[in-house]
Amino acid sequence: PIDAIVDQALSMGVQKRIDLNFQNGKFFNDPWTIKPELIGTPLGRVLEDLGKIGQARLLRLESGETYTAHTDPDDRIHLPIITNQNCIFKINRQSYNFKENEVIEINNQLPHSVYSGDIDRIHLICDVLEKDSTTLKER
Repeated sequence: PIDAIVDQALSMGVQKRIDLNFQNGKFFNDPWTIKPELIGTPLGRVLEDLGKIGQARLLRLESGETYTAHTDPDDRIHLPIITNQNCIFKINRQSYNFKENEVIEINNQLPHSVYSGDIDRIHLICDVLEKDSTTLKER
């Protein structure tokens, strides 16, 4: 349930970023391991359910804050944990308002930016190592 995930994220005191796992190898596609303190928790269970993912983190964008348009070399999974109707994610000039508890895979090789809206926004963001389009909405 999203309420348990929200409670856990808030209890962690996310300032800007909290890493949720660590890399076991030296290359991008090497496995990542969930931090031991998260195993069996709501966030830990979400990470387990997502399968083989890369780096996972909670990112907070303060009310009114903007990430300017940029690109990244890898696709990412977003799970909005705290968001609002005025939080706008633009991907290749198309605007989206992602809902809480909606898992979205984003092609970050396309130009993208985000405006947090009128409250702080917290997303769980994971690098994609293996695509499984049967479980994710891709944008």
